[in-house]
Amino acid sequence: MKIDKEMTMFAIASFMFLIDVFNFVYDFVSRVSTALNILICAAYVTYAITYFANEKSLAQKSRCFSALFVLLAALVILTSAFDISQFNAQKILHIVTPIYFCAVGLLTSIPAILPLVLLVFLARSLYVHKVAKKYKKGIRALSYVVYFAAIAFLIICSLLVFKPNPMHFDDEGFITLNAANVFAKGQNPYTANFSSILGSNLSKTVQGVTFTTNNTIVGFLSYPALSFLVFAPFALISNADAYHFTYGGLYVLFPLFVFILVMTISYVLKEEYIKKPPVMVIVSLLFLLSFFASVENFLMFALMMLALYKIESKYLWVVLGVLASLQEEVWIVVLLFLIYAVRNYGMKRGMYEALGTALVFILINGYFIMLSPSSFARGILSTVSGALTTGPYPVFGYSIMSAFPSLSESMVFFAALIAVLIMAYCLNVKKLIPLFGLLPLMFLFHGTLIYYVFFVSALVVSMYIDEPVMAFHDREMPVCT
Repeated sequence: MKIDKEMTMFAIASFMFLIDVFNFVYDFVSRVSTALNILICAAYVTYAITYFANEKSLAQKSRCFSALFVLLAALVILTSAFDISQFNAQKILHIVTPIYFCAVGLLTSIPAILPLVLLVFLARSLYVHKVAKKYKKGIRALSYVVYFAAIAFLIICSLLVFKPNPMHFDDEGFITLNAANVFAKGQNPYTANFSSILGSNLSKTVQGVTFTTNNTIVGFLSYPALSFLVFAPFALISNADAYHFTYGGLYVLFPLFVFILVMTISYVLKEEYIKKPPVMVIVSLLFLLSFFASVENFLMFALMMLALYKIESKYLWVVLGVLASLQEEVWIVVLLFLIYAVRNYGMKRGMYEALGTALVFILINGYFIMLSPSSFARGILSTVSGALTTGPYPVFGYSIMSAFPSLSESMVFFAALIAVLIMAYCLNVKKLIPLFGLLPLMFLFHGTLIYYVFFVSALVVSMYIDEPVMAFHDREMPVCT
């Protein structure tokens, strides 16, 4: 029980950090605000690493650390709202706006996610419940009924309450949907230019665009092939344009991937949390459901949780290969899993996982790589190539760029990546993989909000994941050897 309270306090601090991330975009010009944003990012990363690296000895002090961090987060919001050098009452909006958007997003997701979580966890609890042999079939049958009830509820909720809509997506999500339509017509999505359709649908089916350093909008596909292949069946059976066929795809894939996500989490959590779902896990799901950029985010989250739970499995490479084929920002996570395999199971096992992961990735993406290697590479590597305009979300990268504009984005990112990989190898704590997956992305010059929501939510959920081999709280502080 005491450990649960400390975990809850850490989760609260994590969600306060996310609220401050929302605040970055509203006030990133002020030097005072930027300095405090850097401070809170550094403080959260340090706190999280310290907490997970030696959680057992920190249990007594965790509440104090969490309280201090929450106070720091509140200070950042307040300082962003009020310019210390020149008071302006209108800047109170800098407090209200991020909190308002967080609250609205979370509240509108509750009708869809809360009943689903409770139904799935109830079904899972019935399924694993130990009863006399003569009652076992009846209880299992009842669990299946509850599962079907959860699916039916989610489908109805998707149609009537939480309607998925292309307007919920960013420009890359819209391009991905159109890429499926282009692929269905026999064209290579990686050589297609979507700038025209993106511009004509601005403020209609897409909320905004991303600009390049050449002052043009990003109109090419920049995700691996599985990101649009999941929509390809719906494009193949429809002769309509992308705007119309996506509704069919969204109404099917949205409930499917959300259900897979919740099912996966109910599978990987410790048994005591199945009967009583942790509130912080539900809040993490609410954050993810409220601020997702594409439905693939749900599948990515589920795969990462499954990989954390089954990290010792000899079939881990299958999950990693599929994960790497969805979006490139999780490539860092894949590298971290491979490093963990090398660190704990030896170089032979690490090479086995790496080759298997590469094989799955090539099977999914190889056709498009062969069609146009340069176009595929241009799209996939656009985020780290320095071709995109800067933004406030990667607070470390934005600050470095502001102070040293001549530095190369690729150099800064890869330096941070190498440092993180070495740190991950030395610490050897698998539950830090979500945090280490986020950290290099904070050194990019361009980023999005979903990076923070995705990885911080994953970090919170990872606290409650079961440990089939060795209890997490019993492990000693790892050292780099």
